[in-house]
Amino acid sequence: MLLFLGGCIHQYPDETPTENVSLEMELLLDGEFIPLPAITKTDEGVVNESYASRVIVEARRAGESVSTVRAVTIVNEEKLTGAQITLSSPLILNPAFYDLTVWVDYTRTETLSDTYYATEDFCSVSYLLPYEDDYCRRDAFYGNASVDLTEQEGEYKVRINLKRPLAYYRIIATDVQQFLNKQYANGHSGIGEYEIIVNYQYFLVTHLNIITGEPINSAPGFSYTRQIKLTDSMAECELAADYLLADDKSSIITVSLAVTDGKEVLLSRTTDLEIPYRRGYTTTVEGAFLSRNSGNASGGINVGVDGDYEGEININVSH
Repeated sequence: MLLFLGGCIHQYPDETPTENVSLEMELLLDGEFIPLPAITKTDEGVVNESYASRVIVEARRAGESVSTVRAVTIVNEEKLTGAQITLSSPLILNPAFYDLTVWVDYTRTETLSDTYYATEDFCSVSYLLPYEDDYCRRDAFYGNASVDLTEQEGEYKVRINLKRPLAYYRIIATDVQQFLNKQYANGHSGIGEYEIIVNYQYFLVTHLNIITGEPINSAPGFSYTRQIKLTDSMAECELAADYLLADDKSSIITVSLAVTDGKEVLLSRTTDLEIPYRRGYTTTVEGAFLSRNSGNASGGINVGVDGDYEGEININVSH
């Protein structure tokens, strides 16, 4: 399904007084980019804040690093239901060779400002702090293409393939019933809400050159917290999940995973959990993380790859 982008667009056109070409772009995503629901985040009260999808396009004359045109567009979310986007506002360019770079992400509704990524420099797109614990809001796509407009006039259309610059992992606890039974035996209610704290023990990739597609920087000190709710009917539960900036090479991230009662009482802790990841792949880690008292994630690990996303890595972690 074709999607049409409406709303605001800021464009800084090529100023050479020649006959211009109206460049229309069709963006083909390698996955679905869905509208985000409104969220409520405040320390003092209830505030609803909605979000919109955003497309940024830069056009550079071939061989040059400075953009000739940079256009920022808010997506009409009512039509954002698939993986194909047609820009309703074309770029106006002088006839020449151009390199095009496209970035798609989320922004706060009715603004064009950076929200989850700093995108001023396409050679160094990076996370904006604080690190968002809802990984879905850091979903993004990017792509590059070259176009020759030297012999063109009037309207011209180009298709650009976009892909996620991200790897995805999820951590699944397979010992929910064992954990609940332990809580009951200790006189606790068992069912209810718990807090999960994930800490990246070493360095996390933080910057990506989206013109080359290569990660270019990393930093320590990243973590996120999320809440889970356990019930008697559950056999397993997703404890953690995140997107990671990545390239096409296999890498490993090391995390620690703490389970608390939400009141700073530590119930379980796993350290030195090594998670392999790769752009376009989903890594699923399964194990007895709730009933683990403390220590590292040693034990039998089985790795297999099959189809989901571009591929899926399944890891079973045992004591």
